[in-house]
Amino acid sequence: MHLRRSIDATTPLPHKVEREKIVLAALPELSLQIVEFAREHGRITMGDAIRLTDGKRNTLKQHFRVLVERGHLAQHGAGRGVWYEFASSSDVPRSSQQEEQGGRCWTTSSVSEAG
Repeated sequence: MHLRRSIDATTPLPHKVEREKIVLAALPELSLQIVEFAREHGRITMGDAIRLTDGKRNTLKQHFRVLVERGHLAQHGAGRGVWYEFASSSDVPRSSQQEEQGGRCWTTSSVSEAG
């Protein structure tokens, strides 16, 4: 029984990686750039995102908000000192995991309206 648990614990990894690829592929390009930067550098700030994307602050704020809500990023701090950290797939809130398992992609209408 103990051996079975060890095997079960290692098998979902390829599934998690594939699921993460599918979820990230559904992101708008601007959001994808933000998430990739956070993953590569460990964190991202609004200033980093502005330099990276040449996006407008209000547009980027909406992308950050959606990324935090969907569990792709974790927000630290507040106001001008806020920074965001890449959230691994194990940190994704349960509601987002359920959406992914249901095969539904989240809409970007709230993000698209801003730019």
